[in-house]
Amino acid sequence: MDLNLNNNIVFVGDVFLSNALKDKSMALNRVKECVGQCMVFVCNFEGVLFSANHRDNRNSILFMEENYLDLLKLGEINILSLANNHISDMGEIGLLKTIKLLKKKRVPHIRSWAKFK
Repeated sequence: MDLNLNNNIVFVGDVFLSNALKDKSMALNRVKECVGQCMVFVCNFEGVLFSANHRDNRNSILFMEENYLDLLKLGEINILSLANNHISDMGEIGLLKTIKLLKKKRVPHIRSWAKFK
């Protein structure tokens, strides 16, 4: 599929880079192929950035290593949506650590939630 999306805004759904993937950058090659050199890339960042063995009493825990963030730079401006059902999988510490890292790396992000429980 050859889409010319230059100077456009591209929205994609859930993005999760599993630790089981041996070559994380290869997993995004198809996305890069379709997106091209878009102006703005927006994705739902399905999980949190966390490097620990912390486990909650939840069955489904999605987290990504902190260095995976650099793999998602697919546009000139990259925006991550944190408004998803896995944002609290690593508890409040995972959420706050993710936000802190995004701010440190100057990655714009969208978040939406009521008071964290």
